[in-house]
Amino acid sequence: MEPNEFIGVSLRKWSNLTDEKKKKVALFLDEQIEKENLKVLMVPFARIPENDTEILKEVKSLMRNQEQVIIKDYTDNFWEILYLWKKSGFILGMRLHSIIFAEIVGKPFYAISYSDKVLNFLKSIDKIDKLFF
Repeated sequence: MEPNEFIGVSLRKWSNLTDEKKKKVALFLDEQIEKENLKVLMVPFARIPENDTEILKEVKSLMRNQEQVIIKDYTDNFWEILYLWKKSGFILGMRLHSIIFAEIVGKPFYAISYSDKVLNFLKSIDKIDKLFF
């Protein structure tokens, strides 16, 4: 994928990530694909004990434009993830480090808060307005 042609996405399992919220994420990504002609690169940040790939596949299955979505294989190479984030147009991140990485490489982002640590980070960088839900 070419720089700025894709949205980087990081999601995790979370009891409050209801079916309605999963559909909201899927709809948002579909709208970005259709309106902005973007692709979606979903990147798992964890595999043990949680497997991010499962939730990424679930959200992808709810999308109309599944052919525009790539789910990357898990890697523990954070340099590779930083490189991908730098090439992205923007980030939709749930994992704290996905949001930190977006900030490091200077990419716009929306954050999904599953924990106070995500909210606290957004407050610390004065970007609470970047909260997706």
